[in-house]
Amino acid sequence: MRRRSVITRLPGLIIPVLLAQLLVPATASATEPVCQPFTQNVSVLLTQQQMRGTLCTPPGATKVLVMVPGGTYNQTYWNFPYQEGTYNFRKAMNAAGYATAVVDRLGTGASSRPLGTLVTALVQAKAVHKVIQSLRSSFAKVVLIGHSVGSAISVLEAGTHRDVDGVVLTGMTHHPNLLNLSTALTDIHPAMLDPQLQGGGYDPNYLTSKPGKRGPLFHEPGAVDPAVVAVDEQTKDVLTVLETGDSLGVGIIPPYSALINAPVLLAIGGSDKLFCGTGATNCSSANTVLATESAYYPHAPHVSAYVAPGVGHDLNLHPSAPQYQQAVLNWLSTHI
Repeated sequence: MRRRSVITRLPGLIIPVLLAQLLVPATASATEPVCQPFTQNVSVLLTQQQMRGTLCTPPGATKVLVMVPGGTYNQTYWNFPYQEGTYNFRKAMNAAGYATAVVDRLGTGASSRPLGTLVTALVQAKAVHKVIQSLRSSFAKVVLIGHSVGSAISVLEAGTHRDVDGVVLTGMTHHPNLLNLSTALTDIHPAMLDPQLQGGGYDPNYLTSKPGKRGPLFHEPGAVDPAVVAVDEQTKDVLTVLETGDSLGVGIIPPYSALINAPVLLAIGGSDKLFCGTGATNCSSANTVLATESAYYPHAPHVSAYVAPGVGHDLNLHPSAPQYQQAVLNWLSTHI
C-alpha cells in the first residue's frame, strides 16, 4: 500500500502521521509503539524556532517520559541504534508501557539552529516546557528525564515551571569535578572546525568534541564497548558556549533544584570523571550521593539515588545499561 503523510496535532505539537499506519487494524501490532516525529514552535528572542523530536506511544499509554539529551548529543543518546536490547533506553521504556517524547535540543539534530549567542540552558528549558505543556492534555502523567547538560536543563524547567510529575537526573551532581571538567574542555572545539561537522552552517559559538575524544570524555573508565564509542563518534552533535556555562553555573546550583516539587531520581556512574571523585561528589554508593545531594531538593516529596558501579559519564552507553534502565523503571513504578 502506498503511504501518504497527513498532519495531526496534539495541542501545540505538529505531528506527521502515515495514513498507512492509521489503516492497519489495531490488533496487527498490539504491543509495538507508534512513533511519530513532532515539531514544537518556540520563540527565541523574537525569532521563531522549532524544537523537534520523536513521540513513541505504546497502546494504552497514559504516562509520557520527556527525554533531554546532553551536550554534543541529540536524540540518538536515548534512542541508540546499536545493540538496541542493551543500549536503547527509549525502547526499554516503551516496552514497559511508557510513552516517550525524545527531543533534540535547539541547535541539534532535526531542531532549528538559532544563532549560538541565543542558545542558553534557560532558553532550552523554556522550549522543553512548551513540549511538556503540549503533551499534558494527552497524558495523565509527565516525567522529565535529562542527561548531563540535559539534566541541568531539566532542573531549570522543573524548578521554574513546576509542571511535571517526576524528574530523573542522570550524569549530574551539584559538586562537579572541576579539575576533570577543565581538562575535558580542552577536548572541545568549534563545530565549524570539525572535519565531521564543518560545512554544517555552525557559527563559532557552537562546539563539539574533537575527533576521537568521546571515549575519554564520556565512556571511560571501566568497561567500554569500542563499537558503541564508534557509533557515538559517528552521531555526535553540538552544544553552545552559553549553554555550557549556563548549565554548569545556573543549572546545578540553587535555587532552581530547591524549587522542584516532584519526586526526584538521581542516577550517576560511580566512576563519572566529570561529577564524581576527589573534591567532588562521593559516588561510591546511593547513600553517599544522597548524603550530599538530597539537601538541594528540599521541596521534592522524595529523593532517590542510583549509582552504577564502575560506570563513566554515559550510563546509557555502558554494557550494564539494562540494570540502570531497570532501576529507572522500578523508581517509576514506585513514585509515578
